[in-house]
Amino acid sequence: MVTNDNTTSAAGRKTDFEEFYLRCYPDLVRYIVRLGATPEDADDIAQVCMIHALREWDRIQDPFRWIYTVARRATWRTAERTFKTVELDEQEPALVVHDQAQNAALASELNAAIERALDDMSPRSREVWVMWYALDLSTDEIAQILGLSPSTVRTLLQRARIRLRERLRSEHGIVAP
Repeated sequence: MVTNDNTTSAAGRKTDFEEFYLRCYPDLVRYIVRLGATPEDADDIAQVCMIHALREWDRIQDPFRWIYTVARRATWRTAERTFKTVELDEQEPALVVHDQAQNAALASELNAAIERALDDMSPRSREVWVMWYALDLSTDEIAQILGLSPSTVRTLLQRARIRLRERLRSEHGIVAP
């Protein structure tokens, strides 16, 4: 059977996109939520971004960077229209407080302090913090996605850690390393 190269390459592109979608979608939704969208809005934004990615798939050279850039911009546009407060998931393993916390009330207070600290951060610092802690990306990956140098990413992470440490110290008397 003779196959048409266009058919083969189209099938290959479809498979590439499907793999990208399956690998990227859950983290993309979490990222959008951490930027301040509600879970419902995050899911909608991620779906729209993925549809756009599928339409542009042949032209996208770095899909990972492209999708996070498009998602970030879409989230900011949505946030400009409606400001909503997002609660952090207490079960999230990337948070300082996780399932092993013995005191649920303390865990709730600490998560609230983390939320307030994130709210106090600049949008860029918050974004870097979310990518580092919630998505477990490296500084090089974050730098590539955001178009920053790795040293700038490390600086923003350090500032975010300092903000969080100050918040925990001032509100709860916790001295974090």
